[in-house]
Amino acid sequence: MKKGVLVKMEWIVLKEENKKYILVSKSNIKKKDFGILPKGSYLTGDLDSGAKVIFRVDSSGQHEKYSPSPMIADLELGALKADKKSLNQVKAIPVAFTNQRQDGLIDHIPPLTICRRSTNQEINKALNSSSSGPPIFLATLQSSQSQILVDNELKPVFVNMSDDIFFHQMIVCGKTGQGKTVALKYLAQHFVEKLKDDDGRDLPGAVLAVNVKEKDFLEMHRESTKVDNDIRKEWEILGENAHGVTNNRVYYPSTAQRRTDTDAEMEPIKIDITTIDPDALAGLISHLSPRALDILPNIFRWWREDYPDRPNDYRMIDFVDYFNRAEQNHYFFMIKNLIGQELEFNLNPQTYKNIQSHLTSSTLYFDDENANSIDASDILQSRQMTIIDSVPGQGSEKFASVLLRDLLRQILNFKRNPPEGQDDIPILIIIDEVHQFYATESSREALASLTEICKIGRSKKIGIIFSSQLPSDIPKGLVDVVNTKIFFKTNSDNVKKYGYTAIETEMLKKGYALAEIHELSQAKLIKFPLSYAGVV
Repeated sequence: MKKGVLVKMEWIVLKEENKKYILVSKSNIKKKDFGILPKGSYLTGDLDSGAKVIFRVDSSGQHEKYSPSPMIADLELGALKADKKSLNQVKAIPVAFTNQRQDGLIDHIPPLTICRRSTNQEINKALNSSSSGPPIFLATLQSSQSQILVDNELKPVFVNMSDDIFFHQMIVCGKTGQGKTVALKYLAQHFVEKLKDDDGRDLPGAVLAVNVKEKDFLEMHRESTKVDNDIRKEWEILGENAHGVTNNRVYYPSTAQRRTDTDAEMEPIKIDITTIDPDALAGLISHLSPRALDILPNIFRWWREDYPDRPNDYRMIDFVDYFNRAEQNHYFFMIKNLIGQELEFNLNPQTYKNIQSHLTSSTLYFDDENANSIDASDILQSRQMTIIDSVPGQGSEKFASVLLRDLLRQILNFKRNPPEGQDDIPILIIIDEVHQFYATESSREALASLTEICKIGRSKKIGIIFSSQLPSDIPKGLVDVVNTKIFFKTNSDNVKKYGYTAIETEMLKKGYALAEIHELSQAKLIKFPLSYAGVV
């Protein structure tokens, strides 16, 4: 079949079997135009009641109408060859009827019902696609071939994910180079440019992204340039073109070196010791028991709130000096817990040495005079994308873990009690390579507030996207509160528990993903458009 030539193939319903309908292609087309309708396609049939039924193809294959014995076939008889016919047989699931009956019954789908490929409008209606929200292309999968689904006029089919998906939380997983990060950029750009409220009014949000590899999010101020003709056609269908994010702020830890491989404006930042949540300091320490991890925040809380000799203009080094002097006092400390109880505590010498070494090495996270600190008000700005660049190998992981916990706490408090005169801006938090923040007990503790945010995200307009190469890298406690799951090509063993087979995951091409989408449950295989920014 020549590209762009419309073939009016039809399929006929044969019977129902195990809650699926078996259909076979009608032999009313030329042999050269015959093809197999792949898994994920949609068919529409006209019923006697005047309604239409829409099927989603669950499986598809070649069905031999006439199968001679090998002995006869070997004779190569011309007449036999001419009689040989092959049909496309599909198993499909009815997903929608265009007219809902008023008598409480469901329309019967009789045998011999004629079906055709569905229109984009019919598919959108069947999937209950949103009128706004980030558009995605539906896709099909057959014989190791992923491709964008086309409608009855051979036009690519797209649907809109609801803007509400952001606030029901999301995980995005996939191997390097399979499209995961590009999808994150696409979703982030939509959030700051085209987000709408529940009434359909424009309400562009703010994005906070933690960048942990290469320069993925650092180029969002630039329009995408790695664009081919197929991508341009996809953008044309969506009415879009390449353009950068207009308000893009990039920060990096003052303890790390500024990148030289980007022209993005970058500012060094430190953590504000005077306002930090004491519990966030647990992120500085590794290889301690959960009980021991509580000690450092409780020591710091007492020092900052009750220590009489604390300097008025104090720095982290002042706390480190105080901590070091405890060795002379047999490791005795005054501590103050979350409920305000003050107690004496005798710290184990080995634990003391561990904490001491980490405190000493992290002083510059807080005390660099050439860096400024940021807070929730700096981030919660409409149409602004804020990126924290955390490059592994320069101590940035601990810095980012502590800073992120503190910013999350600030954002949560800000959203619960917005300052007078401040707009309540929706925010999307993107944590790429999330496993790096959960590598130790201390980092897991440092991000403990994420579960709370996930639970109240819908009401407070706080969204979080957790991203990693492997689904198993996402802590179970977070997976349980996530309603949208996107899997690009990844380790098949990791997606079996979500109902996907090894064959399905291995056949995915770059850019295609298996999906479980909030309020769009029928969209099982999708392709994200290329981000309009940041792919350079």
